[in-house]
Amino acid sequence: MWNILRIVEAVLTKPQPVFSTGQIIIPGLVPAAYAAGDAMGVQWKQAVPKSGTLQSASLWDLSDLNLQVNLTIASAPFFTQIADNAAFALADIDALMVVYQVDFTVFTDWINNRASFVEQIGKLLKFPTGFMYLQAFAVPAQTVAANSVPVVQLDFLPDE
Repeated sequence: MWNILRIVEAVLTKPQPVFSTGQIIIPGLVPAAYAAGDAMGVQWKQAVPKSGTLQSASLWDLSDLNLQVNLTIASAPFFTQIADNAAFALADIDALMVVYQVDFTVFTDWINNRASFVEQIGKLLKFPTGFMYLQAFAVPAQTVAANSVPVVQLDFLPDE
């Protein structure tokens, strides 16, 4: 009986495969001073599972700023594209495409840089085309140093 219970336990607790975007340098971001609410980089397209649960998100702050950065996740590209270092002002139709936003607010300090890890998000997301569209923006004003562009990564538990 004990062996059967151990087999059942092993089957039920078997780790499920995780899909990771890998580390992505925020596209289109030019090292510069960003005002509060400015887009950081441009919106980019990322291949993902068509359906799954967003488990975690990470941001590596290589400029060592310790300042909040938000990352919007949309189901389609914005009709009104927002340029790097321009006000992150979504048109109404674009706001309706946003399915989630990750707010990187708490950072681990590693002296020369920092990182923010948002864990156990648990947000079910569907991307029928197999792509999501992301864009970051600065919450308070901040200056990104040369050769220190932020890096992000998202991890999903796919349904498929």
